[in-house]
Amino acid sequence: MTVDIGEPEPEFLEFVDQAGRNCKIPNHPTKIMGYNAMGQGFLYALAPDKLMSLGSKPSEGEAYFYPDYVNNLPVLGDNSGKKSMNPEEVIKAAPDFILHMADLHDGNLETVEEMQAQLNIPIVIIDSDMNKMDETFRFVGALIGAEEQAEKLATYTRTVIDDINAKGKRVLVRCDFNVPFDDQGNISDPKRIVEALPTIRYLLSKQAKVILCSHMGRPKGE
Repeated sequence: MTVDIGEPEPEFLEFVDQAGRNCKIPNHPTKIMGYNAMGQGFLYALAPDKLMSLGSKPSEGEAYFYPDYVNNLPVLGDNSGKKSMNPEEVIKAAPDFILHMADLHDGNLETVEEMQAQLNIPIVIIDSDMNKMDETFRFVGALIGAEEQAEKLATYTRTVIDDINAKGKRVLVRCDFNVPFDDQGNISDPKRIVEALPTIRYLLSKQAKVILCSHMGRPKGE
């Protein structure tokens, strides 16, 4: 008697990421690292059990909202702003792949290729465009076996975004543009500005009149 057990499941999954790059990651990944703060936050919402590290130690306020296992994850740095990622420690930790959420209009993604070559670990780029967030949740959910949670988040984000009627309206956006400067007065870490761009672009696409509100420095110069 012969038993047909079908085709063996492939060891790797090959696909094109949202930046149009060919990618190859292990099937059923369990250890995923965020390339930047946005990627880490996205993964925490979608599949927190697969988040293997943090970019920085949570502040006291952040730690209050995180479960203990997240607060106790190893800090391996990330490539947001100050670029604190420690390549040697990342290689030792051996993530299945690294998730990078980025503004695909940026045009400065070549550094991702350089980092991928240095680490010899696949980096998957996903779109930070707020108006396409439902697509992004479904895309990553299918890659990592989190389809059910991805569908919940996709439906929620789509509903919230579609409910916004901003056409012709003045929209006040509270931003955190309190960025650091070097000795020459140049911005040394633009992370906070970059991470606000998807929201700003989305509102502009809805023909809103966008007003950005932020602060600089601390009270009394402290």
